[in-house]
Amino acid sequence: MWHAASRGWRKWDRLILPALQPVSDLLIRNAGIIDGYSGLYMATGTGEPALTIAKIVGAGGRVVGVDLSPDMLEVARERIASQEIENVTFQLNDDDNLPAFPDDSFDAAVCRFGLMFMPNPVAVLRGIRRILKPGRKASASVWGPP
Repeated sequence: MWHAASRGWRKWDRLILPALQPVSDLLIRNAGIIDGYSGLYMATGTGEPALTIAKIVGAGGRVVGVDLSPDMLEVARERIASQEIENVTFQLNDDDNLPAFPDDSFDAAVCRFGLMFMPNPVAVLRGIRRILKPGRKASASVWGPP
């Protein structure tokens, strides 16, 4: 399903993303993301709001965007190359427990409209809690159940 969707996102990204920006801005604000932070963006798809977060955290920060679709990540990598942003990496990760990341390794985690598609959202939320540094925040939005 996401392979087919990636073609549409590549084509319509410029029209869809501005409509989603207010949600992204709210998620970023709620997660308390500031200059120098390390951020995880779950279900990154084509890379937004990971790219917006990268601009906020600046050269001293880093952003990792994860997604289960290699095709969506290909679009994200194209976008990052075109914007010459160097503090973002994208990686394939379809494990609900986020085992690739050590405990307490991120200052913030964000998930925009992805949690409801995950096979085990509770496990994902536990994984996010595990990888967040103590006292840091996660912020997620959904539009409804799967």
